[in-house]
Amino acid sequence: MEIVYITNARFPTRKAYGINVIKTCEALAQCGADVTLVAPSYRRDAGHDGISCFSDSKAFKTRVIQPRIDGVAWGHAGFWVNRIMFVWYALCTKDIGRRGEKIILTRDELSGLFLRLLGYAVFYDLHGFPAHKQWLWVWIVRHMTGIIATSPVKADKCVRILGIPRE
Repeated sequence: MEIVYITNARFPTRKAYGINVIKTCEALAQCGADVTLVAPSYRRDAGHDGISCFSDSKAFKTRVIQPRIDGVAWGHAGFWVNRIMFVWYALCTKDIGRRGEKIILTRDELSGLFLRLLGYAVFYDLHGFPAHKQWLWVWIVRHMTGIIATSPVKADKCVRILGIPRE
C-alpha cells in the first residue's frame, strides 16, 4: 500500500506535531506501507528538510516542497498566501500519483479538500476542532474519505458534530 502524508507544517519545529507526523510515517512504514512525507521548506529554513532532527531512520521517503513565496511576515493575509501556495505545489507534485493509486493522509484541510474533490482517497488526521469558522471546517472534513481521530473522545465528538458513523 502506498501512502502520501501531506502536512503544511514546517520542519524543524519545537512543536509536538513534528514528532507526531514523523512517528506516524515511521509506524506506517514499519507496518509495510510505502510512505512519502510531503512538507514545505522555505528559504529561511536554509534548505534543510528538518526531518532528520526527529528521525534518522530511512523508513519512509520525504518530498520537500519549496514555495517561491513566503508570506509569513504579512500577518493573517500571509498565512493564507502560504496555505494556498502550499496547496498548489502539493497538487502539482508527482508523489500523489493518479487517483486510486495511493492513499492520501493529511492534517491540512485545504490540501485534503482539493485532492478529495479531484477524486483521491483522502483521510484526515484529526487532532483537534477549530474554535472559529467551525461551519467551514465541518463542511470540508465531511468531504474526506475518512477521519482518523486520535482519541475516543475526539471520535465521539466527530459523531456528534460531523454526524458521521463512528466507524
